[in-house]
Amino acid sequence: MVSCLNTYEFYITSVYAMDWHLQEDNGSIDHGVVFAKKSDESEHPGAITFVDLKQADAPVVWRAENVDGEIVTTAIMLLNPKNLPTKSPWMDVWVFDTLAVVKMMDGSFAFFEKPMVMGMHKDPIVGSYLTDNTTLPYLFNFNAYALAACCDDGNSIEFYGVLDTQIMKWTFTFDPDAKQITVTQDQALYNCTLEGKIIKTAVSEDFLIVSCTDCDAPVVNFYDRQDLSLVKSYAYSGPFGTAAINIALYQNDFNSLSVFIAANDQID
Repeated sequence: MVSCLNTYEFYITSVYAMDWHLQEDNGSIDHGVVFAKKSDESEHPGAITFVDLKQADAPVVWRAENVDGEIVTTAIMLLNPKNLPTKSPWMDVWVFDTLAVVKMMDGSFAFFEKPMVMGMHKDPIVGSYLTDNTTLPYLFNFNAYALAACCDDGNSIEFYGVLDTQIMKWTFTFDPDAKQITVTQDQALYNCTLEGKIIKTAVSEDFLIVSCTDCDAPVVNFYDRQDLSLVKSYAYSGPFGTAAINIALYQNDFNSLSVFIAANDQID
């Protein structure tokens, strides 16, 4: 997916790799989209979810996926932002099996239940708002964060927050019958040495992966998702200045993980 301020387009990567001249345009030339990322829905591997803000008072969450060689886009949810506890601008949106999660610039979260009733707005789950003064005490101070589905539970989501000397983990669990979100603080890793501020994260089935550009030496660390123990650390040659070390993942079918890291004009 390629997105600019006033346009966006989709491409099927396997076809693009063979001949990008033959790609058909799929998207819009009228406006752009935000929060595009790989879907966290277990039944839609390889799909992309994104938010269309052409109508600011009625943001629509979409899914784009490859179906038999054709790019198919589907409206998943029509969100109602009017009942949120804060008017802070949206910072990120994730789409999981049973929830869409919105993180706002002031650090608060809101949860929207899936699926959507056709033609109706979806209100946030009542009482599910998480703010700095309630559940997550370090919310405003994280240098980086990550949100990922639990691999064995479609109703649970893990939140990771990275500080200079700590990595913290919470689990958000949704009860679809009671319409409630339960927050549990899990593991915390202390005395880690991520004293930089230019930090990126990614989450695979087994690892929380953290890169730091402006630490004493540029580094990419792999932490176990269960107990946050450091599994492996890789020094990454630089210098990169203020460029973040970005991380992209591909979970292979043969129980292996491909990790791509990039900064400035370097990709490994």
